[in-house]
Amino acid sequence: MGFLKIRTKDGIAVCTTCFSELDMEMKLIRHQSIDTLARLRQERYENHKVFQDFTVTSEVKAGLHILRMDAFQKLWYVSKQANPANPTIFRFDELAKFELLQDGDSVCGGGIGLSLVGGALFGSAGAVAGAVAGGKKTKKILNSLEVVITTSRPYRTCLRLNLLPHGSSCKSGSMIYKQCMKEATDVMSLLNAICEGGDKEPSMAEPTRDVADTLLKYKTLLDSGVLTEEEFNRKKKELLQ
Repeated sequence: MGFLKIRTKDGIAVCTTCFSELDMEMKLIRHQSIDTLARLRQERYENHKVFQDFTVTSEVKAGLHILRMDAFQKLWYVSKQANPANPTIFRFDELAKFELLQDGDSVCGGGIGLSLVGGALFGSAGAVAGAVAGGKKTKKILNSLEVVITTSRPYRTCLRLNLLPHGSSCKSGSMIYKQCMKEATDVMSLLNAICEGGDKEPSMAEPTRDVADTLLKYKTLLDSGVLTEEEFNRKKKELLQ
């Protein structure tokens, strides 16, 4: 009955059944009319029809989330479930921009019609690791790592994918850190492919992943004092060529 306290801007209460069929945050309901909610509810039915024809051509793990792409229909979605019932389906052109944040600081990103942040070598798997490892904002302890996706879809404009479990932290160079960087590489590469129209698949070949792993190993040696800053930068440049 608590949901009956949530009302639209025209004073109509929303029940739990209707709310569950809407892809909207509860706090936004009080700003919508009942006609708008009825239209959004119908869109959810239509969304489910599209989802039933969705063919997964690429997928990557991002913390508790999964990002999937249908290159044939130029569609994508994000879900916390391996087998979602009716995830919100986005068109490729609805992906406005995306950004990787480390402890709240921007590491790299891109989007439709935007210049890539973090270097032109973003297309390689080593670029994300290189941007993090070589950045001035790199810290020995990582407290948060997330990918923020901005879309042009009303009522679902921002998606946040936490790669590091909420409330946890890890040391630079640790196994958890390397896993987070690998997921960040895969997610950002797939998002970049979506922005490019799905014509270029993200590189998932083992030799490319080895570049990212090697960069992280060199960063660990830099942090421990085995490598100097100059030696690290030289190795990084050789790997990303």
